[in-house]
Amino acid sequence: MNAVILAVLVMVALSLARVSVVFALVVGALVGGLVGGLSLDQTLEAFNEGVGVVHRLRWRMRR
Repeated sequence: MNAVILAVLVMVALSLARVSVVFALVVGALVGGLVGGLSLDQTLEAFNEGVGVVHRLRWRMRR
């Protein structure tokens, strides 16, 4: 199964189970990265870079 599809299914399932959306996002990203062939370090690095980009864009939009 495609890693992205699996990650999205995990996030949706956790959200429907009334788990925190932030927790579902983190778990989905971990599952997607690991199933996609990344190591745990690479997965966490990619997640942190993605969160950093979103944070910087939101900061620019507020100004």
